[in-house]
Amino acid sequence: MKSTKNRFLRLAIIFEVIGSLMLLSSCTATNKKKMATSSPQEVLNDGTNVSPSIYRTDEFYQKLTTAYPALKTLIDRDAQPACFAIPGLDQTRTLTMGRPPRLATSTQMDPQGLAITDKYLVISAYSRDHRHHSVLYVLSKKTGLHVKNIVLPGDPHVGGLAYDPLNRRLWIATRKKHLAALAALDESTLDQDNFAVSRRSVVYDARVSLPMLNDASYLAYHDHQLTVGYFDKNAAGILVDLPITDNGQVTAPTEIATNGAQHFFTEKDIQGISYYKDYLIFSQSYGQKDSKLLVFKNPHNSRDLNLDSDEVVASVDLPPYLEQIKSVGPDVYLLFESASLRYRDTFSGFHADHVFKIKFAALLKQDASSSSRN
Repeated sequence: MKSTKNRFLRLAIIFEVIGSLMLLSSCTATNKKKMATSSPQEVLNDGTNVSPSIYRTDEFYQKLTTAYPALKTLIDRDAQPACFAIPGLDQTRTLTMGRPPRLATSTQMDPQGLAITDKYLVISAYSRDHRHHSVLYVLSKKTGLHVKNIVLPGDPHVGGLAYDPLNRRLWIATRKKHLAALAALDESTLDQDNFAVSRRSVVYDARVSLPMLNDASYLAYHDHQLTVGYFDKNAAGILVDLPITDNGQVTAPTEIATNGAQHFFTEKDIQGISYYKDYLIFSQSYGQKDSKLLVFKNPHNSRDLNLDSDEVVASVDLPPYLEQIKSVGPDVYLLFESASLRYRDTFSGFHADHVFKIKFAALLKQDASSSSRN
């Protein structure tokens, strides 16, 4: 049995090395001439496709900026890796729901959440058929290559991720007994979990229920607290700030007005939030209409924010189906769900099968220039 496992691991390493070489020639080779518009060659890592599902990288940028010319001056292709191919859009190795869970492949994964740790870029996804466990795709922050999948308990929507750098803990928006909840994985668990060998879902390091919210739709970390958002397609959404203790724990109030829980109302259709210095950045998206980034001033982390649309200081139109966003350094990273098989079948517009970055300062400057001309 031991020799069989060793052979399996050796084969997995060989396939990963081959896949790594092929992907390195994609997302990192951003200054070469445009490639032929043929589909990328599929690369698998432990049964999950890790190569771009639709576009080679240069073709991705060409089609994106043709459809959205305003992005030409905003996209950051200088810092490497310039982009990250979203894994698992064609097939993902995971587990079946039910007891006992069995090793299986889902072709219905839909990316939702995005977080960036010291070492990893992490994407959460759920299976639209609800017959398979949700997953985390773990990619190397340094190379952009797929490292592994972490299979989560059950099939939650996992609409948001947030990384607490002080306590080195990844928080996940999930559900517990049909209630909104958060779950956490310590960095050591992110490092050590090995689904390729265990074939089991991960065990959370912490969980907390959120009885004051109908759902935990998106998530962000900022200044020793978690910001949890509730998406509403028909009315204003809501944000709640939950302090994090020195030992990395979160205690949620039973009602928003209790325990000093700071809360705000947002525009409708908010899918994600991120913080950048004295600014709040929202992703707004629903259906096949263009998504938007909405930027608000947030001076000194004010407790008296006005998040009405007339307070927006910068914005940009983006392809439909924008999900979570994350600001890191000078850039804002953007994740879309439009390249999942569901939307490839039902939506004829641009399908974003890469996470890409835009320069926040350029966005502010572009909006200021536009305002001065008007």
